[in-house]
Order: sequence, then C-alpha cells, then structure tokens
Amino acid sequence: MRSKRYGAALDIGTSRIEGFLVDLDSRKTVAFVSLPNRQLVYGSDVISRLNVALNARHGLKRLHASFTETVDDALGSLISRSEVSTHLIREIMCVGNAALFHLAYSLSPDRLARAPFESSAPRRMPRKRAKDIGITVCPDARFEFLGGLGGFVGSDALAVIIATGIYASGVVQLVIDLGSNGEVIMGHKKRMLVASTSAGPAFEGWRIRCGMPAVRGAIESVTRRGDRDLQFRTIGNVRPRGLCGSALIDIMKYLLDTRRLDATGRLTSGRYRIAGSLYITQEDIRELQLAKAAIQAAIALLRKKFRQDIADVFITGRFGSRLSAKNAQAIGIIPADIDLRRVHFLDHGAAEGARAIMCSAKISHIARRISRKIVHVKLHGEHDFQDAFVSAMSFR
Repeated sequence: MRSKRYGAALDIGTSRIEGFLVDLDSRKTVAFVSLPNRQLVYGSDVISRLNVALNARHGLKRLHASFTETVDDALGSLISRSEVSTHLIREIMCVGNAALFHLAYSLSPDRLARAPFESSAPRRMPRKRAKDIGITVCPDARFEFLGGLGGFVGSDALAVIIATGIYASGVVQLVIDLGSNGEVIMGHKKRMLVASTSAGPAFEGWRIRCGMPAVRGAIESVTRRGDRDLQFRTIGNVRPRGLCGSALIDIMKYLLDTRRLDATGRLTSGRYRIAGSLYITQEDIRELQLAKAAIQAAIALLRKKFRQDIADVFITGRFGSRLSAKNAQAIGIIPADIDLRRVHFLDHGAAEGARAIMCSAKISHIARRISRKIVHVKLHGEHDFQDAFVSAMSFR
C-alpha cells in the first residue's frame, strides 16, 4: 500500500506567509498557517528589500536566508498542527511577487529595481530539492516557486486568477489584491490585463501609528453608533491592540461622514482618538490616501483600456472578508458604479490558487497556458497614470 503524500502550497507575501498543507491524493486540506515574513526586518515594502539586496554587504545572501527561514517556519507550523511526518511532504509550491521570486533563488534583482523594471530571470525555474534552496524542514521535497507575469506582477496574481476562475468567465471581472504590492486584474476568458501598483504597506497595518496585521487583538471592524460613539470588533474577541486594514478603511469612512476629515484628506484635528491609547494621525491618513489612490488609479487605467462593463468584483488580501464593501466603495477602492451585491471576498486567494495548481495537473497546465496570454500593463509607462493618481487622492 502506498504511503500518504502531502504538499505545502504557500503564498509568500511581503509581510506574511500563508499556506495550506494538503493531502495530494484526496486533495483535502489538513492544516493552514499564517506567519510573519522574516524579511520584515529589512523593510516593510519591496523597494526597501531590493535596496538591501543590491547595496548592503551580503544583502542578497541575507535576504535569501530570511526567505528559507520563513518557509521553514511555515513548514514546521504546518507539521505541528497536522502531526504529518516530515518525510511525507513531497511538494512545496510557492507563489509571490517578482522580488520575492528573485530572493528565493538568490537571483540578483538589479534589473527589477531600475527602469523599465523588468526581470531578466526566466519565467520558470527548474524544480529543485528543498535542501538545494536552503530549506531544512522537508529537505527532500520538490520545491518550485512559480514565475511572475511581468515586472513586479508575480505568480501570486496568477494564483488569484486561478482561484477566482476569471480565466473561464464569459463576462468582465475585476480582481483587487489589497497588499503592499497591490495588484489589479481585469478580464475574462478571451482577454486579461494585469497591473501592479505600489500601494505601500498601509492596508496591512504597517507605517500606521496604531496599525497592525489582521491577527489576534487587531480591531477588524468599526461601526458607527450615534455621532460620537464607535463600536469595535476585534479578531479573537480580545482587548484591542491596534487596527488592521479593514478597520482603517472603516475609520476613514466614519471621519468623512462626521466631517472630521475633509475631501482633501485633512483631519480637522492633529489626530483622532479611537479608543484607549489607540488613535489615528494625519500622517496615517496620508499613508492610507496613497494606498487607496494607487489602487483606484490602476483600476481607472485598466477600465479605460478594456472599455467594457464590469460584472463582478473579487477582493483578496490579508483582511479579506473583514472588509466592508460599502466603506471601501465610499473611499474609492471599489468603483462607484459597481453593484455591491456583485462584490465577492476571497480571504486567501493566492494560497488557494497555489493549492489548486499543486494538486491538479490540469489546472497547472491551464495556469501555464494563460500566463502566456495575460497582458502586463506597465503603469509607470502610461502617460495618464499620474493624472489618475492625483485625482484619486481626493475623497470627492
């Protein structure tokens, strides 16, 4: 009788790593993990890490080591949660942005860090043993990090396309991946456009005075109760420690409604106290404005190119279903003309897609086929992107 075989499907995010341990025969998930990315010590955004890789002493080597340690952390957690023997894990499938792809394989990201921001790395790297990459947990498993789609658009975008099923849709669909390296995808089975925009880490709680990732203790939603009272819900129903991205969007909408924040993003006071020692500052508002404007402008540019109505919107990212679609639309992340009943949330879109690709030869073939058809829109080369971005900074 053949022994069980398992695989780890991992989404390597800028701030966190998420993934599933899957029985490769039954395709059933046996464990899930979400942990901080150890590369955070080198910066909360991709550009900071590229600078370290290219300019710091042994920078590329150190960032590669942080990658393998992060993967080891995830694998160790999946094993302890499932009690699956290490030697039974035969596959490790990773997806992530283009910078992380380079760091995983110790490839210099020099061309990615300068105009025209295109990688010289191959779209597909040969499968290796995990130990050849430097991974010490499950060293004999086959390792693969899927290549990107162009520029900073990584294989996480391809995985999200698979998870949402837009590659088989007969109508135009929009996917918004809210993360540090925000990605916007628009298309259907005949045509797909994708763009990467530097939304910054605000949606994930970084660079926000009282911000934090969507983990236990984070305020995940804020609702209005009267003119001055706010009601909070925290992850884990425990004492609030900070605010994650979904709550920050709720707070921004509340401040606009109560005229504590004007259309330009100016707070009427230097900072606004939310609860206890938690507050939001003018600097926080500006970080959120930059993030939402980057996403809003990218959507506007893709819509201009597509010239067709959007039927459905999918939102994925670290805070997924915790987001209020109504509030996200009010501040401009979701286009104003979208029926909110057609907005869908996918908590772990990239990890879900990676799992599908790992578990099915058919889906893997589809992913590789459609990756050659997707058109990468380089926003920095679009002459009207800057105008769209400046316009999107406003809350009018």
